[in-house]
Amino acid sequence: MSVLSSYVAGVLRRYPAVHDVAIWTEPNSSTFWQPQHGAAAAYEALLATCWDAIHAVQPAANVIATSAPHARPGDWYAAVGKADRASGRTKPILDTVGHNAYPDASAEPPSAHHKHRSIDEGDLDRLTAVLAKAFGRVPPVWYLEDGFQTEAPSPLYTGTETEQTPVSETEQAAQLARAVQLAYCQPGVGAFFNFELRDDADRGGWQSGLLRPDWTAKPAFAAFVAAIAAVHGRTVDCSQVRR
Repeated sequence: MSVLSSYVAGVLRRYPAVHDVAIWTEPNSSTFWQPQHGAAAAYEALLATCWDAIHAVQPAANVIATSAPHARPGDWYAAVGKADRASGRTKPILDTVGHNAYPDASAEPPSAHHKHRSIDEGDLDRLTAVLAKAFGRVPPVWYLEDGFQTEAPSPLYTGTETEQTPVSETEQAAQLARAVQLAYCQPGVGAFFNFELRDDADRGGWQSGLLRPDWTAKPAFAAFVAAIAAVHGRTVDCSQVRR
């Protein structure tokens, strides 16, 4: 048993209310996993070890594999699936795919479709096609991170902006509402998380939060609450949501 799987199993023993466990974050990105050479096979082995340890403690647990949207996630899952088949394993290695579905730019519509490289929210069909081929099934998909960065005026923010096309706070609210509605209407998508709750005060970080650095609410806060209410109330008209 790896150190990580042992640690996670221990957490579930101590806190049985914990059910959903994401293993690593964006392992297909060199920012979070180095070296990338051989990373897919290493991640497959880690998932398998964690799946066994977690399910031994809590059989109904949800083991979530993670991925970044702009680091060839299609190629990544194909390689993870290849490693899984080569291992000869008969049990699953994951229960859910937790894909970070950021757009290529904050001004891009959530439904935008890309033919290559990126797999964003509007590319669910490409993601599920890869998963079906890689694992012989399509597991549930959760969007563990998504978000739209806003313009960051002084004096609340410092530093240099890294986003080339940040949107206004009003447009962020509209983008976020559209993203939640689209996720609700996409078959097989089970969850949506906005990254993050509160903006980073440094423009070099992220300004996709629902709150400003001084904890005041951006328009996105109310939009997110309303979108969640519409989902729970099943009042979203999917015929009007661009897929």
